[in-house]
Amino acid sequence: MRRLHLTSRRIAKTALILFLESGIRKTSMDVVAARCGLARATIYLHYENKKALVRDSFMVMVDEIEKAIRNLDKQRSHDTITVARDMANAARALPKGDLPTALKELQTLYPDIFNEYQVRRLNTVRIINKRIMEAAKREGLILLSGDKIDLLNTIMSDYAVFVITHPLVLAQGSSFREIYLLLMDIFLWGVLRVHNKRMPPNLRG
Repeated sequence: MRRLHLTSRRIAKTALILFLESGIRKTSMDVVAARCGLARATIYLHYENKKALVRDSFMVMVDEIEKAIRNLDKQRSHDTITVARDMANAARALPKGDLPTALKELQTLYPDIFNEYQVRRLNTVRIINKRIMEAAKREGLILLSGDKIDLLNTIMSDYAVFVITHPLVLAQGSSFREIYLLLMDIFLWGVLRVHNKRMPPNLRG
């Protein structure tokens, strides 16, 4: 993962907001420069072309989730609610906008960036689900064996990553934050509740 210069990161975050608002094709480097309050030449000092900017912009979203995971892992132990809260806060910190449509456009324009983004996002979602399942196992909220936990993680992670570009989801026009938080609710209040009817009061909806 490339560590971005502060200015590069600000440019990438601004560009991401514009891509989600207006689309990748319709957002020029000049528009990004104007929104950042920078000269066009300054944008090109940090990004040699639009493709490089598009890549960093979409990777910013994964960076935010990975940062939340690193912060979580600094703690000696964490419970199910802590993991869910920290990941939900990371999702809420992401920019608003039509991510599903933006991803479809990204897949068309820059399939290599789209594939890189999907691989990184799938990896982060698997780590998040693993942390939740580890905590749930310690708390007696999930009674599955190791192999079945791994299988559940794979199913839930793949679904979370690929559902966002499903035609029915695209038709709803929901934001990534809304989709992610809904999936987290399903995981916590649905999957875990199914496997243990004696869920503690603090985990009941």
